[in-house]
Amino acid sequence: MQRVVLLTGDIQRVARAIARQVGVDEFYADLLRQDKVRVLKELKRQGAVAMVGDGVMTRRLWPPPISASRWAPPEPMSRSKPPMSC
Repeated sequence: MQRVVLLTGDIQRVARAIARQVGVDEFYADLLRQDKVRVLKELKRQGAVAMVGDGVMTRRLWPPPISASRWAPPEPMSRSKPPMSC
């Protein structure tokens, strides 16, 4: 892996704090869905791209042939909710 890039709709201050905390190489903040697609396409032109997301827009957003994986923070088990799947 050459670099890790964070694409988020969060504000700059929040994105910067997250990037520093988790060791992200660069970040783009205040992005709408179409902005994320534009940045992803540019990153794809620069080389291979793999993506990890929370699943909210993962499958709808990422243009093929980008490899996408869904990630969700752990939640307490609930009998009323079916288990999450990738």
